Amino acid sequence: MIEFFETLELIIDSEDRSFNREAFAKDLGVGCDSVGWMRLDLKKDMDKLKQISELAKKEGLKLRGVYEKKAVDSLEKWHRFSPKNEFAMSDISTQKFGDYYYHKIKAYKAPKGCNIMGEYVSQTFVDKYKELNLTGLDFIWIPDNGKYQAASFYNPIFLERAEKCIYPGQMCYLRKETYDLLTFAPTAEKYDFAKVNEYYRQADFPQGRLCEIETYMDHMNVVLPLAVEYDSMPDTDFAYCILQGYIPISLVRDEALQKMINAGVVSKDDFEPVICTDSKEQSLLIQKCDECKDMDIMLQNKAHFEKLRLASAAKERPEFVPSEKEVLALLKKYKKKYPDYLDKPIPKALAEVVEHSLYRPLLPYYRIGCSGRLDEYTYEYYFYETAIQKNELYHRKLAENNKHSNLLDEAVVFGISGDGNYLLLHGDQVYEISCYDYTIVKHWDYIYLFFYEKVAG
Repeated sequence: MIEFFETLELIIDSEDRSFNREAFAKDLGVGCDSVGWMRLDLKKDMDKLKQISELAKKEGLKLRGVYEKKAVDSLEKWHRFSPKNEFAMSDISTQKFGDYYYHKIKAYKAPKGCNIMGEYVSQTFVDKYKELNLTGLDFIWIPDNGKYQAASFYNPIFLERAEKCIYPGQMCYLRKETYDLLTFAPTAEKYDFAKVNEYYRQADFPQGRLCEIETYMDHMNVVLPLAVEYDSMPDTDFAYCILQGYIPISLVRDEALQKMINAGVVSKDDFEPVICTDSKEQSLLIQKCDECKDMDIMLQNKAHFEKLRLASAAKERPEFVPSEKEVLALLKKYKKKYPDYLDKPIPKALAEVVEHSLYRPLLPYYRIGCSGRLDEYTYEYYFYETAIQKNELYHRKLAENNKHSNLLDEAVVFGISGDGNYLLLHGDQVYEISCYDYTIVKHWDYIYLFFYEKVAG
């Protein structure tokens, strides 16, 4: 049975502009950010929500927030594309060919080994799709106007559609809003709460706490997982659904997704489970999907873009090598995206110590995060003082095992891989050394190339 992760991001509103939201949360023992937004895991924090609601009513405060129900690791039969990587807007431009509007991209900006970038898929994805004899897709090459050599990317054309679905975007206009954020004036008369509550009740399929949570909140938006009517799904490996002019949602059958994962083409992190349901007790939710109007236009132009691809492949372009400045900027973005992965910047006094040590090349990275986990937790670089301790143990083991070379003896340990291998810093170079036989597993000519690979993918 599918499982859900229900969260509520909420904040306290008060007529008193000097009201301290952060202090309110801390007095209740609830973590919050510097603005006062609290995050509750509703599987275990319902009692905490009740406590917050009771105190808010007692003190004349309002609760505002966003409820989200997300399907997690499950045995569902369909998944939606939810890629963690995408091209920046500055790396995409729009052009027109006849009636077909298409994009040009700077393909070299895609992280190394990444086969799904937003709505696009790589040459590796296309090749493996064909090799595995999967069904439901066609592909149009995306012109690459980057100046560096890069893998080709394609716009996947989903040939079959889901007949009926529940699209969570509909919840945006059925939210509960009972007061104006600035004046606190009630606005309840603008909404048909009977319909909203019925919508909430149906949206709670097949389990959840939405209806109960609604009673505690004064202003709430709702984000639900996508659901499809399983019996009306096409007999293909890939499909799409689209409702009332929204952007099409890309779907893949579980068996096909597993084949692509086993082939090393994609990661499950790039997909979200789709609820498979039927129309019972969901008359407000289940709706017929529209057809993609652009499909025929796209297919008519496939041959033209294939000619452009062959012409582009014949041109020689240099390989892209990032600068340390670009890598440090990427690391800052990485920290912003994954705030729990990197620690706070190194203290100034300790930075002065590092400046005069063999760890000096790491200092620019310590100044962003004095320790951290990279590449989805498969690599870790240590806090400076931890690295010193680990380095002493490493050299002691070298002596015990009589393993010596200029590299092994002169390098210092600064991190560890998910396999337990040592990460060594030797001047500006990085080596991954086997923890079993002390052989070189991998080598990076510059430390910034190591961070680039682990942060950019």
